[in-house]
This record gives sequence, C-alpha cells and structure tokens, in this order.
Amino acid sequence: VSAYTDDALADERYGGGESIVRQRIRSVMCAPMRTTDAILGVLYVDSQTVREFSDAELELLAAVGNQAGIALHRARLMAEVERLFLDVMKAIASIIDAKDGYTHKHSERVAAFGVRLARHLGFDADSRSVVELSGLLHDVGKGMFLATLGGGLAADLGLGTTWAAEDPGRLTFGDLEIIPDEGSVLR
Repeated sequence: VSAYTDDALADERYGGGESIVRQRIRSVMCAPMRTTDAILGVLYVDSQTVREFSDAELELLAAVGNQAGIALHRARLMAEVERLFLDVMKAIASIIDAKDGYTHKHSERVAAFGVRLARHLGFDADSRSVVELSGLLHDVGKGMFLATLGGGLAADLGLGTTWAAEDPGRLTFGDLEIIPDEGSVLR
C-alpha cells in the first residue's frame, strides 16, 4: 500500500525517527515496487516542505513503483534464464569432454582461460560471456566431425576412435582434402 504524510514530524509513523528530525523532513511519500507475488523494494520521496505532495503524485509514484517492480522481476528472470542456458552449455561441453579422458574438463579450462584473458584485455561483461560460451563450445564441431570419420580413418589420422561413428568410411582422404584445416579460418 502506498502512503504519504503532509507532516512527518507530527505523524506517529515517522515521529522520533532520527533522520526525520535531523534532516527536518516534513512531507514523505512511499510506494512499493511490487510484482503480483512479492514486494521487491520501496520508492521513497521526501521534502522539507509541509504538504509538498498531492494524491495525484502519490498515484504516480505508485504506478512507477509497480512498473519498477515488474522491471526488476523481469531482470531477475532473464538473469536466471541466462544462468540456466550457461549450465546447459556446460553440460553439453562436459558430455563432449567426457567422451575422451584426455579432454576431461578441457572446455571448462579453455572457457576459464578465455574469460581471464578477456578481462585482462578490458572486455566488458557481455563480451566476456561470449568468450566463455565460445570456450565451452569450441569442440562441439570437432565431435561431430570426428563422428563422421568412422573408426578406420579417424585412427589412421591419429585422432583416436573415441568419436568414431559405428559406420566407418563415411568420409575418405579425398573428402578431407576439401575441408580446410582449423588454422585457415583465422588467416
């Protein structure tokens, strides 16, 4: 419930409040920042003038409080969605890394190193999040690529058979000649 008083020094709700007395606050308005389920905070406005605020101003503050509550709630929900998304990406990276004992937690280490480097280079928080996600998912394509190689060809290339598909021979050495190496993408 929104509330206001014309004279906080005389109002029993505020009377004796040290800051009210010390700052000689006379008029006060308060409105909750709310969602349908909870109060997330309070908007507070005061003045040293008696009868500074009107009913219309209190209604306006209440409307602003409602909008602020909705905005805060949405921001919290979006942050939760982002956390859940990152957790899913970490789970995908863990599944890929778990396929080979050699790469256990490799993607998490790449992501952590990338974030440290991005922080050192002065990247903002959003850019660091992109770097983290890129580090987590950098081997997703490798897993899919190696799965298409088939057991024999993957082993011949020294790539191991962990990712090899059960249907060998899907790609040949001739096919590999037309696939650029990883470094060529950066040139």
